[in-house]
Amino acid sequence: MIPASPLPGLIMKKRLFIILVALAIIALLLWLTLRLLWHFSVNIIPPIPAAVPGTIRVACVGDSTTYGMLLWRREKSNYPAKLGTLLGGDYSVRNFAANSTTVLTTGDHPYVSHKVFQLGCDFEPDVVLIMLGTNDAKPENWTGGEAFR
Repeated sequence: MIPASPLPGLIMKKRLFIILVALAIIALLLWLTLRLLWHFSVNIIPPIPAAVPGTIRVACVGDSTTYGMLLWRREKSNYPAKLGTLLGGDYSVRNFAANSTTVLTTGDHPYVSHKVFQLGCDFEPDVVLIMLGTNDAKPENWTGGEAFR
């Protein structure tokens, strides 16, 4: 009697190994692509329309929460857009948010150093809503409670 050849089992293992390596490479490339997209999207500022003359100007200042990062139809779904709809035509509500920004000037991405900060100042708002601080709690920004006072 001739013993069974181990070759088919080895071929299957080799194919499985090649498939797993290919999947790992695809996952790595996808991760790198997403990281690059995130990195470059942090500083993209969509056009901010001028205030309608005679309206109360409201500036919404903040980080990715205000910006509406990862929201479906971000331009209509973020809270500044919804606030503008709720307040109506007597108000010009604008979104002056920048992803990953911090309140702390010593943080990794201080809001006051971002170009959107100057755009918000140039808007000359009557009302400013500030929603910053989330990114200040990241370990690399945490310098103790004294910094938050």
